[in-house]
Amino acid sequence: MEPTTITRDAIVNVVIVDGTPFVRERLKALLHTHVPQVDVIGEAAEAQAAIRLIRDIRPDVVILDLQLAGGSGFNVLRAVKLSSYAPIVIVLTNLTTIEYHVACLEAGAEFFLDKSFGLDLLTDILGHLVRRLTSDSHEEDRP
Repeated sequence: MEPTTITRDAIVNVVIVDGTPFVRERLKALLHTHVPQVDVIGEAAEAQAAIRLIRDIRPDVVILDLQLAGGSGFNVLRAVKLSSYAPIVIVLTNLTTIEYHVACLEAGAEFFLDKSFGLDLLTDILGHLVRRLTSDSHEEDRP
């Protein structure tokens, strides 16, 4: 019997930017388990390193905390949204007042999630993006 090969129709490349190693590891495990079409291609713990990484590897999605060493997640958000290649940004933070929410959306974030209970929403959002990319790639294959 031939081994079964699983192919992915679409891969969403993700960078995780969070100052806490445990949170980054937990997010990677969560995404690997619940959204296997997502590939975490990089991670950063501080603002300037995150900006360089995102500009260099050009992910489809950035999962971004606002509390970072060496700067703010706002600095990262503004910098990547001003670049010629702007990824989708999902802010995932404990700073959840309406002021932070509005400021992030005005700066270009597509999504704003509370770390306390937004992880299910995170996997739903990424699952939707995978389905959208899969659908788009099938549209391109049609004559």
